[in-house]
Amino acid sequence: MLRAMCIRRWLVVLGLVLLTACGGRSSRGGAARDTYGGVAFVPADATYAVVARSVDDLQRVAHDLADAFGPIGGIDAAMVSAGMTEELGIDLLAASGLSDLGVDVAAGAAVWARGGVAPVMALPLADPARFDAWIDAHRGGLVIQVATVDGHEVSTLRPDRDFSIHWAVVDRWLLVHLALTEEREVPDAWLRSALTARGGFATEPDFVAALDEAKRRLDGPSPAVVGLVRVPAILATVFGMQFMACDRMLAPVQRVFLAAASEPRRAQGSVVVEIGAASDTLAAAMIAPPVGWSQARGAPPLAVEWNIDLRRLQPMVAGCLDDEVGALVDIGVYGGAAFAYQLDVDGRRLNGAAAARVRDGLFDDLVDEIPGISFLSRDRTVGANRVVDVDVPLVPAFSYSQRDDQLTVAAGVKIDGLLERAAATPGGDLARIEVRPQAWPAATWDRLLASVMSRDQARRFLVGALRRWTLGAITAHLEGRAIVITAVGER
Repeated sequence: MLRAMCIRRWLVVLGLVLLTACGGRSSRGGAARDTYGGVAFVPADATYAVVARSVDDLQRVAHDLADAFGPIGGIDAAMVSAGMTEELGIDLLAASGLSDLGVDVAAGAAVWARGGVAPVMALPLADPARFDAWIDAHRGGLVIQVATVDGHEVSTLRPDRDFSIHWAVVDRWLLVHLALTEEREVPDAWLRSALTARGGFATEPDFVAALDEAKRRLDGPSPAVVGLVRVPAILATVFGMQFMACDRMLAPVQRVFLAAASEPRRAQGSVVVEIGAASDTLAAAMIAPPVGWSQARGAPPLAVEWNIDLRRLQPMVAGCLDDEVGALVDIGVYGGAAFAYQLDVDGRRLNGAAAARVRDGLFDDLVDEIPGISFLSRDRTVGANRVVDVDVPLVPAFSYSQRDDQLTVAAGVKIDGLLERAAATPGGDLARIEVRPQAWPAATWDRLLASVMSRDQARRFLVGALRRWTLGAITAHLEGRAIVITAVGER
């Protein structure tokens, strides 16, 4: 109930950003109408900025993000749209919703912050008169303050003591700022910096680098959505101070480049995190999967990999993720990879493999708990590795081998080709999660998730959301001095 109330509250806030915007038009000339439109208002020293080729592109990317990651928290794009429609009478995630308000959904937009994290938005207007008329019909009962800043009429709404909403219409652009009281920013600085930006951000070396990365990752001359985050500037804000415990982990991070695009059948995105010399430390902590791992893995319904030794990662995350990393290290699990093609324990059908770094003897201790294991298993040698083949009633047949801290387990897959380990390579995966939700029935996914989600309703919701996709894949790898994260979703 509390979560639903919070969601509803912020849906109203998001709506107010658009619905209460009104005011006189100024004569600001020369508004930028290049590929990313709204970039004309982004100050050169923005702490972060996201620019879109069109409002429609930004909406579709937001819709995909809600559908891909929202279900983890029990929400998806349909729920967000329904909430907006109920509270505001219009769906702001739909192109038709904004176009009905007079917003030009085919023109570029931008979101940014300067000196903090509180966002400013620049949205293009196709029909300002229609926009004003719609607003006038929905602003009843709102207490709005109006002032003039450098010749521009600025309106302010304070729905909560923690934040306020400011807006102005400049030529055919709607500029909206969600100010956070905690940041104690200079009044009206957001508008003055937008009015004097004059497109300077578009030639900033940081943004040029972000755009070049986006073109390369998305393989196109004008990526739909491009973003830049200047992490040191973020950490210097009031918001950033909340992450002081993570200083050791975040200190190496400099610029972060974002890129995203959404098509009817495919969504994709990338995040490039520059970490400088820390990449050497991370490379030294990498775990190499078996030589034949990629070939054996193929394209399974489920693959999960974490190829960074948690023991070596601990110093890098000290003070920030101590509990999470420390708990696994204490258990004796340090990292590894697994994939599955079949998963039916009750039917004794299991086809998959795992290759992990674990405490010496950890798996032997677990296997010893199986009744009759000493009579229903046999040992053999493959090279320098001791392999144990296990075939007992009520448990799928499997083989395993542990040599020092290197454990390999296989069921329905020949283990012999997975025992040889190679040295980690700089271009290897740091992490991977890959799912093909249509490859397994809903009951299989439900059974798998039951071990981590006890609530039936939440589990069914997540499974249903998963099965709207045919493929979801997120990978992270080292590339030079940066961590590169790529995400692909196919419908």
